[in-house]
Amino acid sequence: MVDYSSDPTGPKLAEMGRTRRMSIVRLTTHTANKNLSPADRRLRILNRRGVFVWLPVLCSNDVVHGSWWFVWGSLIATIFPILVLLNPYIHIYESDEHSLPAIGYFVTWIMCVISGAFFTLGSCFFVRAFEEPPVPALFRNGSRHFQTDELFAAWMFLFGTLPAVPYSLCWFIYDPHEVIYLGLLVASVVFVFCTYLFVLACYPSDKAHRQVIKPIARVCLGREHWLIKHIQNDWLAGTWFFLIATAISVLGAFLAFLAALVKMSYEELFVFGFSVLDFLVFLVGCAYFCAGSYPEDILKCYKRKKDATGTDDDEEDDFNDGPPVPGRGYDPRGDVETCETQNALHSYSV
Repeated sequence: MVDYSSDPTGPKLAEMGRTRRMSIVRLTTHTANKNLSPADRRLRILNRRGVFVWLPVLCSNDVVHGSWWFVWGSLIATIFPILVLLNPYIHIYESDEHSLPAIGYFVTWIMCVISGAFFTLGSCFFVRAFEEPPVPALFRNGSRHFQTDELFAAWMFLFGTLPAVPYSLCWFIYDPHEVIYLGLLVASVVFVFCTYLFVLACYPSDKAHRQVIKPIARVCLGREHWLIKHIQNDWLAGTWFFLIATAISVLGAFLAFLAALVKMSYEELFVFGFSVLDFLVFLVGCAYFCAGSYPEDILKCYKRKKDATGTDDDEEDDFNDGPPVPGRGYDPRGDVETCETQNALHSYSV
């Protein structure tokens, strides 16, 4: 049976045996047993990872570890645009001529600073949201859009990626023959979509969640495809999309750095050198996010959901994080639901 004794909402809810509202990300990253020794905690983290088993184990869980990498990457993304703006006064490198007007150049880097600030704030809240033992949400009594720390963090990431679309579009319009600007524009749109999935997955609910990616993947690939288990909910799918987009960005920034090295453009060497460093830091964080976002094996029941007639139910594509339903559980080919263990409450709540 599930232990509700630690439920901070009070004995009344515990006696009723009711679960509180939980989001897709809470069910995905849920830890069934938080009272573990360091050795058992390490084993639990490694068993959850799959292909990422080679990553070092340092924090209470992989999502927290990845969040710390995001913090450092976000700080880099905030600081180096400031250095670019200050270069005319502190002379770090020899400036080049730009295709953008002076005001457009200035606004572009200001927006980069703003994006970095949003990322830094969001990353700090991701650390707070997933740390073990958990703490109450900072804005739990405020707006429903910021009611949990991970939801606030997801919104900050979305706000951080949105400015990248207009400023990358400006660079591409002024120099449409530069492939790097086209790649920057495409990458910015992908990052916005990924963070949008994060936001959707972080809203708590006591009802079934409608998903975006999984139903589309089933139609395109089929219900039995191996890829389905890696995009079984929008949070996990978003982490993978973020990882892939960041890896492509690392490659693009590195190629741009090599091109700048050939023509000895000191400003581009500075900008793309920092970009490679920043994307590499984010890439490590993304890998940890993916590794820590698979449901624990102990939560997987692997039973295909049946409808009332005893046949497979292909109608719904929900992630059910409501009250436990005996005999039902996660099926990588079918709908993602919860078994009784999965509804063991996180000490944190809204």
